[in-house]
Amino acid sequence: MNKLLKTPGGSSPEAQECVIANSETIQVGDLIRYEGGGVADIDATTEDIEGLVTEIINGQGTNLASPIVDTGDFSGTWTSSTKQYIAASDNETVDLVKVRFIPINERTELLMKLDADKDTSATAALGKYYKILASDAGKLDESTIAETETGQQFITSDLNGLGADDEIGVRVVNRQTAV
Repeated sequence: MNKLLKTPGGSSPEAQECVIANSETIQVGDLIRYEGGGVADIDATTEDIEGLVTEIINGQGTNLASPIVDTGDFSGTWTSSTKQYIAASDNETVDLVKVRFIPINERTELLMKLDADKDTSATAALGKYYKILASDAGKLDESTIAETETGQQFITSDLNGLGADDEIGVRVVNRQTAV
């Protein structure tokens, strides 16, 4: 799963919360952006990044994975095995299910999953650029590796990725400005 590696100055960013936009599907580990009346997962390679989802919580701030949460209390769908929530069409006004997320800035480094092993399409190297996998906001598209920043969302900052063949350390270069 994706996780925070390093922040500017080594400080821990304060987690933020925001309601999930109506009819959105979000999973812990996804990258998100503000969209409409809430947050949505990144589902296009042109979208700017706002944060990394660490939890999905109810309107009272309790993690949906907690045994004290009755998922029958809201009309969206929670899947505990994948930590994924599909928001109802009225989530912004009725259920108020939210994400807790780490805000991202340009110097934040993340450990990200790739959709294929490193070096599948081209040789991975420090300073190469990647885009999000449009079908999965929790993975980078290994086939989008490029030499230039144009239209890219991430730059490689650590090739080791804690040793896994399908993980890589990156910094966000295409970040959404706060609203």
